[in-house]
Amino acid sequence: MKKVLNILKILLWITLAGGTATLMGFVESEQFFRTCKQVYVTIEYDNNDVLLVRADIDSIIRRAQGTMIGKSMGWINAERIENAIRMHPYVAKVDIYESNNCDLFVDVKQRAPMLRIITRNQQSIYLDASGNFLPLHPDRPARVLVATGNIDDAFIRKPMIPRSLMADLHHLATYISHDQFLNAQMEQIFVTPDQEFELIPKVGNHVILFGNTGNMEEKFKKLFLFYKFGLNKIGWNRYHIINIKFKNQVVCLKR
Repeated sequence: MKKVLNILKILLWITLAGGTATLMGFVESEQFFRTCKQVYVTIEYDNNDVLLVRADIDSIIRRAQGTMIGKSMGWINAERIENAIRMHPYVAKVDIYESNNCDLFVDVKQRAPMLRIITRNQQSIYLDASGNFLPLHPDRPARVLVATGNIDDAFIRKPMIPRSLMADLHHLATYISHDQFLNAQMEQIFVTPDQEFELIPKVGNHVILFGNTGNMEEKFKKLFLFYKFGLNKIGWNRYHIINIKFKNQVVCLKR
């Protein structure tokens, strides 16, 4: 009798397992054939200039998978769409997921150009905070710090090796962009023939001789104090040159 009961228990579990599998298969089949109702695209800019818009993402999705709305959810390859969007130079991060209501959500984070580099041959490219090069947008320019002067075209094709010109420009631009006063005041970095830097501010008709990126924090501290206790009292256009290259001194040349 005990043996018969054990057999009955086994048969019962097999039946339940089979029923569960059938039910799950039915649910998955139903979900597979449910159609996509809507596609929601969110782009995060972090207060930076808009370089990437909804139409750009929609175009990528159409090329990767065709029209989403009305398509069976089972035929939507989210990974393929993610990879296609991630290939766009202005995309830093992308995440795609679907809701129980058969809506597709596409969350995108835009890269933020930090510096526009213009070579001596007028070739232009953006540099972002992570050290990535980004192409210029033909219709939507980013209002960022500009680097000009003695920058060869080859420099914008080199990797970010330590102590290279691009690494120094990235280091300098990062410091400026992270400082509220400097970010508002500095307009341009000029690269001299000796691969040193001159800064051109937005306010004040003068040029700041900065030198290399050594002792950068000390140099900017000197400049800030000179602005606060010097130019604020005698006028911002009195000097033509402000030299902060040397330790513990600021050397100025009158206009």
